[in-house]
Amino acid sequence: MLNAYIIKNGILVSIMDGSEEKADILVEDGIITKIAEHIEEPSAEMIDASGMYVSVGWLDAHCHFARIGDKVSIDVERDLLCQGITYAVDMGTLGPDDYAAYREKLLYKTKVQFTRDYTG
Repeated sequence: MLNAYIIKNGILVSIMDGSEEKADILVEDGIITKIAEHIEEPSAEMIDASGMYVSVGWLDAHCHFARIGDKVSIDVERDLLCQGITYAVDMGTLGPDDYAAYREKLLYKTKVQFTRDYTG
């Protein structure tokens, strides 16, 4: 068995239609390999999610990442990930004139993976 765990007894929320169903989720080496009403895998660590909702990461469609000067900002790792947000869109914390400073001070100084870097 790979490095594995099972999230058991949670209420799985579908991102396709919002439906909910009780389900177990088997995760092996960080990849969901099985979703079923009941999964038994003795060698996998068990996480009891009874009474909890389980879903893919949430989207924050409007936030501000930059931490430069006194501009409004959040800490990507502390403020997003702990809330289950795994995809976020920075809505222009700095603007085009300050993008180089944004890029230097944030994009390459965090463990968070950025999927797009609009440098032109």
